[in-house]
Amino acid sequence: MRAVIEQRRARPFESVADFLSRVPIALRECENLIECGGMDELGGSRPQKLWSLHLLYNKLRWRRATAAGGLFELGDEAGPAAPDVPGYSLSEKLSYEQKVLHFCVTAHPMTAYIERYESGEWMPINCVSSQIGRRVTVAGFPITSKDTTTGKGERMRFVSLEDHTGVLEVVLFPDVLRRCARMPGDAPLVVRGRATKDEGAITLEADGVSRAE
Repeated sequence: MRAVIEQRRARPFESVADFLSRVPIALRECENLIECGGMDELGGSRPQKLWSLHLLYNKLRWRRATAAGGLFELGDEAGPAAPDVPGYSLSEKLSYEQKVLHFCVTAHPMTAYIERYESGEWMPINCVSSQIGRRVTVAGFPITSKDTTTGKGERMRFVSLEDHTGVLEVVLFPDVLRRCARMPGDAPLVVRGRATKDEGAITLEADGVSRAE
């Protein structure tokens, strides 16, 4: 990473070939940079840059193996034009960014489910305040959680759920928590329950939790 920063300070990268000529990097590391959007400024779609990378990297390995040239003799060779392949969909971009970076840079990860919101299947979190006393269904990523116990000694949980519009506090009472205690924390959740408001704080009292598909 230091080599990338130093070379970029010297002058911007112009192409995948230019990048490979100036930065000693493993193939998988360069693939990760492309897949998470780290080379978007070079133009072309991410799949096109991956195609160019594999072509040029194979040529570079052959040169090293045969002593036909060195790392710094590749910069002027852009190679053949990449095929006209479509770029990643929004959901694919977000998936790759999440895999590589563990967070998304193109958009909030819940925007990949925008059709579910537009169809009315899920309610955006910033609209829950208008549904106090009613049952609603929301979806989002759990960003924080805190367990506590009731007066009867049963475990319950408070979860902060985030979608692309805001954050909502969700309460999982003991009976609901028992049904979903093993729900993965790194996946978006669909939560059904009743919207409540107490001293200005809006909360969703959950009666059902499932993993978003």
